[in-house]
Amino acid sequence: LSTQKAFLRVLQERHYRPVGAREEFESNFRLIAATNRDLAQMAIDGTFRKDLLFRLRGLTVELPPLRERPEDIRDLVRYHTHRLCESCGIAPKEFSMELLDTMSAYAWPGNVRELVHTVDAMLAVAGSDVTLYPKHLPPQLRVQVVCHQLQEPKVTVIPKRSGSDLPDFK
Repeated sequence: LSTQKAFLRVLQERHYRPVGAREEFESNFRLIAATNRDLAQMAIDGTFRKDLLFRLRGLTVELPPLRERPEDIRDLVRYHTHRLCESCGIAPKEFSMELLDTMSAYAWPGNVRELVHTVDAMLAVAGSDVTLYPKHLPPQLRVQVVCHQLQEPKVTVIPKRSGSDLPDFK
């Protein structure tokens, strides 16, 4: 709470004094903050300052967790794979449909941060392989996807065929 008080002062007065300094300095910045916590509830509980909460609420963008927007997973995988390959000096990778399907079926409790770490791990495992497959995914992720698929059985209806539809095997 004491840090929140000092931060609120900087936001409101646009001045700050470094530890041990005798004079104040002027600040001029815009703040973008992200959290996965419920700040309103924390303010009610007394663990977050209400006045700081009101100051931070200038523009709020609610972003649902990745598990609620599986249509974004493929684009995020492609983007972060390309970015990591480029930053590591690795040749660009291709993706098997099975890989993208497996990644889309995973719940991503760690959201995008977990996805990026997974892509990084996949690239390390893949080495010089040109195409990424589910075998490059961390084992615990593959296990969770399979377990989830086993819990939701898929029913396949096979149409009945009459005897006259059978081919002649003479």
